Amino acid sequence: MLSRYVGDLEIRKVHDETLRPLIEARLADGVSATTINRTLEVAHTILHRAARAYRDRDGFPWLETAPPLITMLRESPRLPHPINWDEQDRIFRRLPDHRQHRVT
Repeated sequence: MLSRYVGDLEIRKVHDETLRPLIEARLADGVSATTINRTLEVAHTILHRAARAYRDRDGFPWLETAPPLITMLRESPRLPHPINWDEQDRIFRRLPDHRQHRVT
């Protein structure tokens, strides 16, 4: 997902503005802010590791400074709700055979 939008950029050029097309496309697809934020967290993790852990052949970090903060979208979490019997049956049918045993 990320590589389609920022995969051709140098890592130091990945920031809020270069991630904006990704965010706009995902919102247009009807994806929730929570789902988009999970993708942004991946970008943040990569940038953080590029500054702290990942090294080039000469031993220097990929990023010379701390990565920029990636602005997350405001989330509106859905309230939990119990599933009905039909939903439960559909879920159980997708489980491997050894996990499908259920007490009725």
